[in-house]
Amino acid sequence: GARTSSGDTPLHLAAHANRKRVGRHAAKVFDVLVSAAPEAALAASRARGKCDRSPLDWLPAADPLFDECDEILTNRASTCLELLLEKHAQGATHVLPGTGDIALHQLCAIEPPILTKRMLDAFLEAHPAAAETPRSSDGKTPLHLLCGAISKSAKAASSAKEQ
Repeated sequence: GARTSSGDTPLHLAAHANRKRVGRHAAKVFDVLVSAAPEAALAASRARGKCDRSPLDWLPAADPLFDECDEILTNRASTCLELLLEKHAQGATHVLPGTGDIALHQLCAIEPPILTKRMLDAFLEAHPAAAETPRSSDGKTPLHLLCGAISKSAKAASSAKEQ
């Protein structure tokens, strides 16, 4: 990927712009950069640039928005989920008493959505029928829950802009 003369990538530059305080749109900027070139972004997120820093090294770790940026740059949750499913695939099929939820139902219902393609691939590899499994409590499939979470998040973002 592209680099400055000091070794910085576009991820480094975006992180450097947020070095004092993580801006509320920083995670979206990182998400766009990572989505545009996932393989290059993986290498860039670990690369040492100016001052021998990775992109995460530029961000203030104490900032409340740091974790969201960290997740996008490192795929921490995706990696943990993949490992859990690799070691205990039958966990993907476990149904919770009462609600009838499987783990994919719970992951798809999180607002704002955090489900990544890697997470979904890991689930569907471990339990291919998970995508079409309805909850016993309301009949919603993971797709219904994810669409609902996306819709609610979009409405919340729209309301925040109007204020």
